[in-house]
Amino acid sequence: MPGITERCLSTIKNGGFEAMPSGTDECFEMTPARHWKGLWRREFENSRFCPTPAVSCSYHTAGDRIWLSGKALTSSGTDEGLYEIEFVGRRTARKGSYGHLSAFDHEIIVDQVMDLRPVSEAATLTE
Repeated sequence: MPGITERCLSTIKNGGFEAMPSGTDECFEMTPARHWKGLWRREFENSRFCPTPAVSCSYHTAGDRIWLSGKALTSSGTDEGLYEIEFVGRRTARKGSYGHLSAFDHEIIVDQVMDLRPVSEAATLTE
């Protein structure tokens, strides 16, 4: 578990994995908050972020798989699909196993959504 904090390791040691806090930022080192922009693919059991200059974004897109999460996203009321997104967020400091089934290289916790709009699937195929 690369990047796990000593506090979280102690919690797990004393209480087992059931005692592990649910928030990634409660257990793993995070980078400082910064401005991000790119594409976000929201699907059942998938929340992939592909930073700019990405022109497509799916689980199979090349590059680091980044899981996007956070209360700012859940309050956005988005449906499944592809979105252009601009936000402020914190990324896990070390590559590891994050997101659904630990299948992602990093996780970014979105603190503030600045812009979010649906992208036509046809538009991404022509770029």
